[in-house]
Amino acid sequence: MKSAFQLTIALSLLLACTKPPIFKTARIGYGTFKDFLNTHHVEKEPFRNLRFIPAGSVTVNKFDGKDSFNISNPLTVSVDSFWVGTHEVSNKEYRRFIRYTIDSIGSHLLMYLRVINGQTRVDWKRPFDLLNQKNLGKIDVFLLPPEERIDNRKDLDVRKIQYGNYYKNETPISIYPDTLIWNFLPNSQKAKMMSKLYFSNPAYDNYPVVGVSLLQAKTYCRWLEEMWNNGLRSAGVTSHTFQVRLPNAFEWESAAALNKSLPDEIEDSIKPVDAYDKSFLKNMIGNVAEWTTTTGVEWTKPIQGVEWTKPIQIDNSENWKNVDSLIVVKGGSWNTKAFYLQPGTNQFYPANTQKSDIGFRYIVKLKTKE
Repeated sequence: MKSAFQLTIALSLLLACTKPPIFKTARIGYGTFKDFLNTHHVEKEPFRNLRFIPAGSVTVNKFDGKDSFNISNPLTVSVDSFWVGTHEVSNKEYRRFIRYTIDSIGSHLLMYLRVINGQTRVDWKRPFDLLNQKNLGKIDVFLLPPEERIDNRKDLDVRKIQYGNYYKNETPISIYPDTLIWNFLPNSQKAKMMSKLYFSNPAYDNYPVVGVSLLQAKTYCRWLEEMWNNGLRSAGVTSHTFQVRLPNAFEWESAAALNKSLPDEIEDSIKPVDAYDKSFLKNMIGNVAEWTTTTGVEWTKPIQGVEWTKPIQIDNSENWKNVDSLIVVKGGSWNTKAFYLQPGTNQFYPANTQKSDIGFRYIVKLKTKE
């Protein structure tokens, strides 16, 4: 089972896909991406779901209206080139991350390991059924504690699905989304249905993953980066590595600026990640807002010699007292005011926020190995 799963990941990330026209002239410092692939004998154009954003200048913080945090103060900044996901990360894509982590933890608990180049690693070629009756005693620490079980079922405790490098003694990160974020809905039946089905049911495969914090989104990017770099190494490429991460606020706006075709109307309910498929990048505006890596202090400090007036804080909420420590979220959502659907506006949230209208998309760079 796992060998097929691993192969699926490797193929989906690295093998040949339909070539988007945008890659024909995408420069990345040492030549075209196509030149790189030809030179290193890597299958052509693996980045079906990425679009190239060229280096250049972009005007940020430009919009109509204001609120207690946003005062229009247009500023031109320079941004390096990068690739960006065509859509927000979907439930199905994030569940692959969950599945990989469960299989990895399960392999360690069952001691399905092997030595590779003198190092102990997971034996991905050895299939297993984690919840098979004969395995339950070995994975007890991975199950719900007895007092939390329903009808004494031995189900996985999703809080213990944690990703980290066990061989480097890293502190693992709990990665399962908060599925109770829908409880705010006024219709209790719909709230119950969404909490139960939204992340796990195949009917929502192509919807954006939500209920993930900034750290969980960053951890997904790190996992994807490792998978892609494993693919490069398998293809014999040692001169370059992929960097996969969340965009900063300026990179996000430079990508949004290329969306010449925007939806005529943003609906007030969550939609699939490709709902507005006429856009160069899907759902940059509306659907779900998106995490960036920019903090409030980075956004409000003077940039390139321009004195940036820090917005006056008039909100009395304890969470909003210090904008400096909050994280910029961009794009607005199905659940926000129309004001935040302008690319230049920002929302600010604590990094541990998990909401039904915040998701993320990643950017990719190709780095030359030192």
